[in-house]
Amino acid sequence: MRVLVAASGYDPSRGGIQTYTYDLVRSLSIRDQVVLVVPQEVAEVEWPTHGPQRVVSMVSVERLPISRWPLDILVSFLYQSAMIKRFSIQVTLVTHWAVNGPAAWWCRRLFSTPYVVTAHAREILPRSASNAGWFAHRQFRSMQRVFNSASCVLAVSRYTRQRLEKSGVRPDHIRVVPNAVNAKDFAVADKDEVQALRERWRIKGKRVILSVGRLVKRKGLDAAIRAMPLITAEVPGAVYLIVGSGPEEQSLCALAQSLDMEDRIIFTGYVPQVDLLNYYHLCDMFVMPCREIVTPGRIDAEGFGIVFLEANACSKPVVAGRSGGVPDAVLDSQTGFLVDPLDVRAIAQATVRLLTDRDLATRLGENGRRRIEKEMNWTRAVQVIRDTVSRVVAER
Repeated sequence: MRVLVAASGYDPSRGGIQTYTYDLVRSLSIRDQVVLVVPQEVAEVEWPTHGPQRVVSMVSVERLPISRWPLDILVSFLYQSAMIKRFSIQVTLVTHWAVNGPAAWWCRRLFSTPYVVTAHAREILPRSASNAGWFAHRQFRSMQRVFNSASCVLAVSRYTRQRLEKSGVRPDHIRVVPNAVNAKDFAVADKDEVQALRERWRIKGKRVILSVGRLVKRKGLDAAIRAMPLITAEVPGAVYLIVGSGPEEQSLCALAQSLDMEDRIIFTGYVPQVDLLNYYHLCDMFVMPCREIVTPGRIDAEGFGIVFLEANACSKPVVAGRSGGVPDAVLDSQTGFLVDPLDVRAIAQATVRLLTDRDLATRLGENGRRRIEKEMNWTRAVQVIRDTVSRVVAER
């Protein structure tokens, strides 16, 4: 097939949707010709040239000039239409509906090029948005039109599907295809580099709790920090490594200081994607008590939580907030523990249990690894997506 992927980014270090796009493109491109359209400011990343996920067919990357709404939709339309004609594109995959979705809608209307759109969670506007002012109402109607005119909507979790249905998207249009990771990407870390990280952060001999992600409110890291005094009372050698940067970094650092936990909680700042593997293998367990935040016209929640799969791929057990699409990523008491993200004591108890019961931690971590090898991997996910897209192309 000849597939156009319209994306807001594909640098895995920038977030879950970007990671999704990167893995989708490299998995599709093994068998199909892929043209990727991304904004001009998106950083260049390297495609694998060897191994089981090598890119064996060309990935053409076209970069959109930087523009503001509503010109960004027009620019995306002009580039998509040009790629459709130049490469005889058969179908467009939109990995984030805003901007590229309306452009794909116009391409379908003018050139009869079908499109499939992926839905995550945060970008799905609730019905309340239609009453939150002129611009929000316009966005909500645009979102409905993009999703309902798509040949298929790929939801990354059951929660995402529910959000779509509540926002007026036709249920028969939606197919749940959970997020995935490539297990072999996380199988082995460099022992010397892991040891170097232990020395760098002065955590040799410590029990390491890890979080990875953008430092935003929905990640619930403030609750994990508040749990640290309870955790260290039971596990004196515990330290908490927070990897990432974001708007909440300053307030989280202040919270750690107010709890007199500066020597137990380490903020690493931004870490490149290529180095994250060593951090996952460095830790004893992973924690991210994600929560749902509701504001007028917006619901902020994790649509899935790829980081939980990444930790499991390294055979690490996880503690996660029972919210959003996280229950699709973490099987409670099988690959980790799901807890009330607002209950600091529950977060502490689950964490202490994994740090003190090594057999349990090992079992849950290995369960998570096996689940990825059998189910939550891109070999399986891309086959489902390819089958879906192939049917769309056959029916056009």
